[in-house]
Amino acid sequence: MKHRYSLASDRGPRKSNQDKGLADPKRGLFVVADGMGGYAGGEVASALAVEAVAELITRDHDDAESTLPFGYPPDVDPMPGLLDVAFRAADERVRERRQGALSNMGTTMVALLARGSRVALAHVGDSRIYRFDQTGLEQLTRDHSLYEELRAVGSAVPPLTEYAYANVITRAIGAESRADLLILDVAEPVTFLLCSDGLSGALDAETMAEILRSVPAERAADVLVSDALTAGASDNVTALVVGLEP
Repeated sequence: MKHRYSLASDRGPRKSNQDKGLADPKRGLFVVADGMGGYAGGEVASALAVEAVAELITRDHDDAESTLPFGYPPDVDPMPGLLDVAFRAADERVRERRQGALSNMGTTMVALLARGSRVALAHVGDSRIYRFDQTGLEQLTRDHSLYEELRAVGSAVPPLTEYAYANVITRAIGAESRADLLILDVAEPVTFLLCSDGLSGALDAETMAEILRSVPAERAADVLVSDALTAGASDNVTALVVGLEP
């Protein structure tokens, strides 16, 4: 499968950038994490999580004799299994470092793994993955947030932009949270957008779709981040655009 991609990140109005992105087309791995925690905790957590995922996927890709950790059965479908154990490894690594000034750190994370004609997706927290094709833009992940949990059980909530606890998440890497997983078959050209909430909170779906429609994947991330900053993004902003062709 052919990969066309771009990755862009900006600290926005914040003093530091606690987002972390990774694009590894050789191994078909693409990741975005959005760290949180006082001091430098968010920056450390996102870097540790992405590093842990990259190490496991690299080892599996480069070493034919490697086996999955956490007692994973060898006959399990390797696509979702790989991302599941990679996120568990990331969670373990962040928890091992949660002490002292870093005791409250954690991170959201989304990842895409492309192999053959299949794509595996995983997410924890409120970073998002979107799919864009000839039918339009579709959000593939549901935020692990208090807002979405309340909506799911039918509670009356105001628009997200007016909700006082909009940033409260219910799952995070470093809090023993398991990832939601999704497997897709790619039969036609498709574009995926992985992003932190700094992007999705600044640009509406219509704007993101228009950028993905009109700008090549190799430049789309830069345009998305630039437009989010122009729109008044209030957080770090990260976009990772991945165009796949079978």
